[in-house]
Amino acid sequence: MENLTPCVPYEFTMHVNSRGNAGTQPHARIGLDPQGTQITLDHVHNDLIGGQMPPLTTWSPEPTELSVWERLSTTAEPLGTRMTAITFANPFYVGEQTPWYDTWWDTGALQQVSFPDGKLPEPASLDSPYINNVQHSFDGDMLNLSWNTTGPASTQVWYSLERVSTPVTPTATLTETVFLPLINRSTPWQVTTLNPTPTTTHNVSIAGMATLQSGDKVVVRLLSRRPGVDACVTEGWGDIEIVKP
Repeated sequence: MENLTPCVPYEFTMHVNSRGNAGTQPHARIGLDPQGTQITLDHVHNDLIGGQMPPLTTWSPEPTELSVWERLSTTAEPLGTRMTAITFANPFYVGEQTPWYDTWWDTGALQQVSFPDGKLPEPASLDSPYINNVQHSFDGDMLNLSWNTTGPASTQVWYSLERVSTPVTPTATLTETVFLPLINRSTPWQVTTLNPTPTTTHNVSIAGMATLQSGDKVVVRLLSRRPGVDACVTEGWGDIEIVKP
């Protein structure tokens, strides 16, 4: 498959029906190779050139029943703009009967899917040297954030609001004025919609800032996901505390 977006998940599904002697083990599965390796077959020996599947392939579970259509599924993130979809079957039978078996495939599909809860996977650290030139500013109801990355990557912000309430008034019996600020934090890490388009210039605007009072904080994490050597990597920068003036 060509023209894919790097480092976003794609789900490959296909239906399979394996038949054979009772007791046959279908050993059927489907896979996605995130490197997009060109697989070459040796038709003389009915084998792969090189003798093995691409090592980074993610595989579906194998079906366990015969003569039943089962839906197989696997998910992977491309490291470039292509992936290789693989259907594989290697039926095996031990018994006195002459073995027979066949495998039928149907209705295959590949579609882009979301990360769980719409959130990029957690970064390994929050001081990535991959992220630089971080800027922020308030503009009416909007908090504008921008940063650069040293290579093309996706764009997302996690943020949390910390509101400082009006100080508690002391009771009449106290001789000194005491102020006890109350801090209420919203559900941590609301997330902006992921922009999966790889870019080195990242811009995110978060609405809802008009309700903030002076002294309230917005805590943000800047995230960008990019291809690594063998897997995609989330780069992170934060936590940045931005105080409403």
